[in-house]
Amino acid sequence: METRSLGQVFDELQAAQASMVVIDAAAIRPDQLIAGCFTAARAYPLAATAVVLSRSQRDFQWQVREAGAIYVTFGQRRLEPLAAIAARHLQRSPKPAQTIAERILASMPLSGGR
Repeated sequence: METRSLGQVFDELQAAQASMVVIDAAAIRPDQLIAGCFTAARAYPLAATAVVLSRSQRDFQWQVREAGAIYVTFGQRRLEPLAAIAARHLQRSPKPAQTIAERILASMPLSGGR
């Protein structure tokens, strides 16, 4: 899901706390980016945050990593490793629990649940 602000990111993390978040640093002030990474890492420990920096922001990567980003890349040309990290993160993430209605429906003979 795409969001337009860090506030929206935190709203989505509240709903899906084991999500993978990718932040494009071009649209965020450095102090907001660091605060956002720090907050995401502390408030949502099951979530993972990656950051896409521009090449001109290369020296800034260490502050972003220290704030909690698990991966930093420069520009959008090297997204393959990020995709692999996201896939591993989602495989390890807890699966959402079924509601009682979903469990009942899944156990019905015609639903293929058995």
